[in-house]
Amino acid sequence: MGFYKKEGQFCKNQITNMPTLPFKISKAEIEKLSYERYEYPQPLVQKRIFAVYLKMEFNYINRLIGLITGLHYNMVAFWIKMYKEKGFTGLLTNNYGTNKSEL
Repeated sequence: MGFYKKEGQFCKNQITNMPTLPFKISKAEIEKLSYERYEYPQPLVQKRIFAVYLKMEFNYINRLIGLITGLHYNMVAFWIKMYKEKGFTGLLTNNYGTNKSEL
């Protein structure tokens, strides 16, 4: 990966002109994300919440968040966008198994 330079146990971003987050959230929202990332009953939703938490709290790039959470970086971007548009309830959606077959 050409995006990171390993220094000790940490990875530093080599890209200097990274865009900043287009929106800000309150400290209370960050605390809610921090709490729910471990306490929410569904593990898949916990993973989404954790990905958004890492972006909001530390502004990590999506590729690094994907490595930490086990999500693809495109899915990280999707859930961040979902959080921006619909808030916390957007992360709780579960559309799996909704397709109906004629069979």
